[in-house]
Amino acid sequence: MGIICRRIRLVALSILFGSMAQAVAASSSSHTVLPADRMPSVIQQFTADRRSFSRAYPLSTSPSHVARLETFYGDELSMLAALDFNSFSQEDKVDYLLLKNRLAADCHQLAIQKHQTEQIQSMLPFAKTIETFVDEKRLMQKPDPEKDAALLSALVKQIEETSKQLDPSPEEGAKSSAKAKIDPVLANRAVEATRQLSEALHQWFTQYDGYDPTFTWWVSLPYKNADKALTGYSAFLKTKLIGIKPDDKTTIIGDPAGRQALLNELADDMIPYTPEELITIAQSEYDSSMREMLKASHEMGYGDDWKAAVEKVKTMHVAPGDQPELIRRLVVEGSNFAKKNNLVTVPPLADETWTMVMMMTPERQLVNPFFTGG
Repeated sequence: MGIICRRIRLVALSILFGSMAQAVAASSSSHTVLPADRMPSVIQQFTADRRSFSRAYPLSTSPSHVARLETFYGDELSMLAALDFNSFSQEDKVDYLLLKNRLAADCHQLAIQKHQTEQIQSMLPFAKTIETFVDEKRLMQKPDPEKDAALLSALVKQIEETSKQLDPSPEEGAKSSAKAKIDPVLANRAVEATRQLSEALHQWFTQYDGYDPTFTWWVSLPYKNADKALTGYSAFLKTKLIGIKPDDKTTIIGDPAGRQALLNELADDMIPYTPEELITIAQSEYDSSMREMLKASHEMGYGDDWKAAVEKVKTMHVAPGDQPELIRRLVVEGSNFAKKNNLVTVPPLADETWTMVMMMTPERQLVNPFFTGG
């Protein structure tokens, strides 16, 4: 009890002296002077709020998701604009600018997401039904089982009709030729959106199934039919519109955002170059690399046939199964080099407790083909 009382007194004194310090600071300036290190708490609040919105508005394709985040980012930017930047410590100024930059980047990403979703609305006429379910769940509104069952049955019919409209398979001669060809990029985007919608529908169903007997009685079968229809629709998009076979696990469909989006992302990452300038720099670096490649090829005795030199280097690898030991030696070599040359402090505990986990699956290597692990 004595320890608790002492802690309470310490907290009370901290609050008292903190309030006095703020009062003195405020009286010495016409501006509102914020206490030192104010921005970390602002950033923590932003992070927590952003996480809350991600949970409450899980469907990135939903208009309510986009609208709420637009409002949230706008409010955050307005809050930052109202702060007295000049009164901040240097650390707070850095945090302020980083948070402002993060908000600008999030706004850019949200705008891209909104535009991309609008482009695939015709392939997702059933999305509104699921979005309504998700919004009602967020608002904790009691479901209407009979009505919801009817909506799910209608959703299945919408999916069937949409599949027929988009199906490029030959049908009745002239009618099939009149169908517009769907861009595989947009179809692939619709696949991801359908996956999100399917997951959201599942979460909505499991929220009430078994807890509300009336809900289970009315909705159980229509939900199963809807879930099956969504899975089938995703497969239809992949095979018929994108052209990816069911057993194809390697094809990657790119989704270009456009030059303006790229400019925005470069600015958000504080890269002061245009795409064209980056291509010029890359070409210059490539030319330099080729000169070094030819130099090494000559040193290896292959002359200008650098491809033959590369093939030779490919054979200069450790035996299968020895890659982990090679990585271990490289880490130890780096640690010893840093200690020998006094580059950075390497605590003994760091040398003793570092670990290596072999977790680069063959599937992951398709995305990171040159990543050796860490």
